[in-house]
Amino acid sequence: MRKKFASACALTVLATGFTPQSAMAASGAAGSGAGYAVSGYDVSVAYEPKTEVLTGDTTVKLTTKKPLDELTLNLALPAVAVEINGKAARSFSASDGKLRVTPAQRIGTGKNVKVRIRYAGQPGKDNPAWARTEDGGAVTVTDTASSWFPTSTDKSARAQLNVTATVPAGWVAISNGLELPAEDRAGRNSFRWRTAAPLRPANATLGVGPWKLERSRLDDGTPVVNAFGKGAEDRAKPAADQLPSMMKHLTESYGAYPFDSVGGIFVDPVVRNTPYYAGQGRAVISGTYADGFDPSILVHELAHSWFGNSVAPATTDDAAISEGLASYAPWQWAEAAGGTDLDARYRNEIKTLADDTDWWRQTIVPSSMGMYTKTPYALHALRKSIGDTDFDRLLREWTTRYANSHRTWTEFEQLAAEVAGKNLTGFFDAWARGTTIPRDVYLWPAGMKN
Repeated sequence: MRKKFASACALTVLATGFTPQSAMAASGAAGSGAGYAVSGYDVSVAYEPKTEVLTGDTTVKLTTKKPLDELTLNLALPAVAVEINGKAARSFSASDGKLRVTPAQRIGTGKNVKVRIRYAGQPGKDNPAWARTEDGGAVTVTDTASSWFPTSTDKSARAQLNVTATVPAGWVAISNGLELPAEDRAGRNSFRWRTAAPLRPANATLGVGPWKLERSRLDDGTPVVNAFGKGAEDRAKPAADQLPSMMKHLTESYGAYPFDSVGGIFVDPVVRNTPYYAGQGRAVISGTYADGFDPSILVHELAHSWFGNSVAPATTDDAAISEGLASYAPWQWAEAAGGTDLDARYRNEIKTLADDTDWWRQTIVPSSMGMYTKTPYALHALRKSIGDTDFDRLLREWTTRYANSHRTWTEFEQLAAEVAGKNLTGFFDAWARGTTIPRDVYLWPAGMKN
């Protein structure tokens, strides 16, 4: 998800440049039916740096849920040809990022269909999803997968993704999933990626550039692929080298890693306020790293594997189950890796914030800036209220019971009460929906004030 660091009340907190509307794009509205279900995307793209043109040839494999005289896909680039099961479509048109296709004849219910779309254009033209890097490369940094391949209009739908990305010699292309052997085609390199776990289009990632790929494995065998843009490696690598330790901590805290590979894309963007982004198994860290790189950023992005990518928000109002829960991960990492006394941190910072009425006015639900600023404190207060054992069990139960689904913040509250075996309505009313500082019973649980 997108975010950048800001300062508030002398505290370093996670902030965001996006609005609730873009949070909705990230989560997708579960049940926004498209009339079909996608089972897979076979994506073949080629990128030409000199012209910044991406040429694509993608086949979308789907099954119809009802008779279709027309089907619609998301695609930001101009389509040049469309075929359905090997036959040219009767017609197709594009507007407002939608590709509308009329088949040669009506498609019945329950039919398996392959829609092949050929397209070309400049994905970075007026599109914040496509971030140029100072070394001439580019990487996707928001949830708009349609900037490089056609996707279902149902943002909640998950499907397999197979990617072949062709780039000039000396360049690399990195996407989601497992890396397959690359191919040399007429002096150009074709990199291939395949997901073992289905993904939402919101979590699809593509990066291309004259970058260095570094490969390794976690202790459990999970492949790690890190990409470093020119000039970024020396500054970002000390943090990237901590990724295995971070993943060990995160799996111990939240349960088994839900995907098939992991890694970061560390690049210097042309636009300085380019956001960070957590694709499925690919954390995009975009920054100048002038003063080195804060490892807590990477921890936050990796935590989105559980909070946001696997268990995704059902609606805009529920975005805190992604950004909010992931925002407590750096606290836990500081405690586990650095021995930080979180009780002392909470106590000192809450005292600093006590009189900041604007800060307390932010809500966690409905999600606003409070999902970044207030949620870590709310979760630490919850942890003290129900105890470490139940708190740890809550997070693991949340990520396992609801893996690969869309959920609401209300369900998180319900699960917390279930695990703790007590009514937590007052606590969550004060912290999640409250617009003033909570009463002491919720603000200072378990004698935290002293």
